[in-house]
Amino acid sequence: MPIAGKLEGCTNNTRFGSNWVLEQAKTAFATVQTAQFECLGYCELCARRPYVLIDDKVVIEAADAKELWERVQQYYNSQPAGCAECKNRR
Repeated sequence: MPIAGKLEGCTNNTRFGSNWVLEQAKTAFATVQTAQFECLGYCELCARRPYVLIDDKVVIEAADAKELWERVQQYYNSQPAGCAECKNRR
């Protein structure tokens, strides 16, 4: 079963390259829905560094967009396909 879920970014965080990470995810993880919103409610983090929100509960942050993309890939690649917890997040 392929990875599914959602990956969200804040439009105010694009200056750190989080939008690039969302674009990469669209290609690498076709079953993951990506979206950008004006505000995700993590304003202090958003002002300091790139971050994304996975399935409304997992925040991944990094020093730069490249590192953020690597962490997002690690997250999705470490998820066992078909596990009960994964299904609950979809």
